[in-house]
Amino acid sequence: MREISVRELQEILAKKDEDVVVIDVRTKAEYEEKHIAGVSHAPLDEIERYVEVFKKYKTVYVCCQSGNRSMQACVKLASLGLSDIVNVRGGLLAWEEEKRGACEGKRCGISLLRQTWLAAGFLILCGFLFFWLFHPYFLVIPFLVGCGLVGAGVTGKCFMMTWLLRMSWNKRVS
Repeated sequence: MREISVRELQEILAKKDEDVVVIDVRTKAEYEEKHIAGVSHAPLDEIERYVEVFKKYKTVYVCCQSGNRSMQACVKLASLGLSDIVNVRGGLLAWEEEKRGACEGKRCGISLLRQTWLAAGFLILCGFLFFWLFHPYFLVIPFLVGCGLVGAGVTGKCFMMTWLLRMSWNKRVS
């Protein structure tokens, strides 16, 4: 499995070669928030659904936020029979760090990850405040938030982030 830099990725995107595809394997929310122009979306947890489409291309370039999930996707795609898969080293973070051009996005405002951190922190603080002011049973709030954060860390799926994604301010604007 090969790796390329974001500088090389920019050259590939500029060529507009129809024999290659560049995919972003981050979540739908992350992709909609910000992505590299000209890069398609295929979430890591659904990558198997796209294998037949990817087989039509000579080379599949895979990127994500930092390069970790894209490497996982490359391994998974190789195990599913694809041969020429290339990981983009550093992902979107490296792209932005090297100022490789504008990233596109559909939503504005606070990122979904920051909204999740804010909501978790707010619930924990409220739980402790209500514990001191009203009743010890309010300690269940920070306990449940902590359990949710541990569960999200273990599984990679966050209930709170899914819930926040459904809020009106996070709906896609046409």
